[in-house]
Amino acid sequence: MPAPEPDKTFLQGIIQVACAFHHHLHGNQAGAQSLLRRGLAKLQPFAADYRGIDVEALRTAAHRWEEAWGEGGDLPLEEIPEIHPINPRDPSLRSG
Repeated sequence: MPAPEPDKTFLQGIIQVACAFHHHLHGNQAGAQSLLRRGLAKLQPFAADYRGIDVEALRTAAHRWEEAWGEGGDLPLEEIPEIHPINPRDPSLRSG
Protein backbone atom coordinates (compact mmCIF):
# COMPACT_ATOMS: atom_id res chain seq x y z
CA MET A 1 0.00 0.00 0.00
CA PRO A 2 1.55 3.34 -1.01
CA ALA A 3 2.04 5.93 1.72
CA PRO A 4 1.55 9.63 0.99
CA GLU A 5 4.23 12.17 1.81
CA PRO A 6 5.55 13.00 4.35
CA ASP A 7 4.78 9.58 5.83
CA LYS A 8 6.51 7.87 2.90
CA THR A 9 9.83 9.55 3.69
CA PHE A 10 9.40 8.95 7.41
CA LEU A 11 8.76 5.24 6.90
CA GLN A 12 11.68 4.97 4.48
CA GLY A 13 13.95 6.53 7.12
CA ILE A 14 12.76 4.11 9.82
CA ILE A 15 13.25 1.14 7.48
CA GLN A 16 16.71 2.28 6.42
CA VAL A 17 17.85 2.64 10.03
CA ALA A 18 16.52 -0.85 10.81
CA CYS A 19 18.18 -2.31 7.70
CA ALA A 20 21.47 -0.67 8.67
CA PHE A 21 21.58 -2.81 11.78
CA HIS A 22 20.57 -5.92 9.86
CA HIS A 23 23.60 -5.33 7.62
CA HIS A 24 25.79 -4.65 10.67
CA LEU A 25 24.77 -7.92 12.32
CA HIS A 26 25.57 -9.81 9.11
CA GLY A 27 29.03 -8.29 8.64
CA ASN A 28 28.26 -5.75 5.90
CA GLN A 29 29.70 -2.68 7.59
CA ALA A 30 29.83 -0.53 4.44
CA GLY A 31 26.15 -1.21 3.79
CA ALA A 32 25.30 -0.56 7.43
CA GLN A 33 27.02 2.82 7.46
CA SER A 34 25.50 3.88 4.15
CA LEU A 35 21.95 2.93 5.17
CA LEU A 36 22.30 4.53 8.59
CA ARG A 37 23.43 7.83 7.05
CA ARG A 38 20.58 7.80 4.53
CA GLY A 39 17.99 6.81 7.13
CA LEU A 40 19.09 9.52 9.53
CA ALA A 41 18.98 12.09 6.73
CA LYS A 42 15.38 11.12 5.98
CA LEU A 43 14.39 11.31 9.65
CA GLN A 44 16.14 14.64 10.26
CA PRO A 45 13.28 16.99 9.29
CA PHE A 46 10.65 15.25 11.41
CA ALA A 47 9.46 16.46 14.80
CA ALA A 48 10.81 14.71 17.89
CA ASP A 49 7.43 12.99 18.36
CA TYR A 50 6.22 12.51 14.78
CA ARG A 51 3.26 10.12 14.51
CA GLY A 52 3.56 9.26 18.19
CA ILE A 53 7.05 7.80 17.77
CA ASP A 54 9.97 8.96 19.91
CA VAL A 55 11.93 10.03 16.83
CA GLU A 56 14.43 12.05 18.84
CA ALA A 57 15.48 9.05 20.94
CA LEU A 58 15.84 6.96 17.78
CA ARG A 59 17.97 9.64 16.08
CA THR A 60 20.12 10.12 19.18
CA ALA A 61 20.81 6.39 19.54
CA ALA A 62 21.50 6.02 15.81
CA HIS A 63 23.86 9.01 15.82
CA ARG A 64 25.89 7.36 18.61
CA TRP A 65 26.41 4.34 16.35
CA GLU A 66 27.24 6.55 13.39
CA GLU A 67 29.92 8.29 15.45
CA ALA A 68 31.33 5.00 16.79
CA TRP A 69 31.49 3.50 13.30
CA GLY A 70 33.08 6.68 11.96
CA GLU A 71 35.85 6.28 14.53
CA GLY A 72 36.30 2.61 13.60
CA GLY A 73 34.59 1.38 16.75
CA ASP A 74 31.41 -0.29 17.81
CA LEU A 75 28.87 -0.16 20.61
CA PRO A 76 27.35 -3.04 22.61
CA LEU A 77 24.51 -4.80 20.78
CA GLU A 78 22.21 -3.89 23.68
CA GLU A 79 22.47 -0.30 22.46
CA ILE A 80 21.01 -0.93 18.99
CA PRO A 81 18.34 1.74 18.57
CA GLU A 82 14.75 0.79 19.26
CA ILE A 83 11.51 2.38 18.14
CA HIS A 84 9.34 3.52 21.04
CA PRO A 85 5.96 5.21 21.13
CA ILE A 86 5.75 8.52 22.96
CA ASN A 87 2.55 7.49 24.74
CA PRO A 88 1.43 3.94 23.98
CA ARG A 89 -1.88 4.50 25.79
CA ASP A 90 -2.91 7.35 23.47
CA PRO A 91 -6.01 6.01 21.65
CA SER A 92 -5.16 8.03 18.52
CA LEU A 93 -2.10 5.78 18.03
CA ARG A 94 -4.09 2.55 17.88
CA SER A 95 -5.05 1.03 14.58
CA GLY A 96 -8.59 0.04 13.77
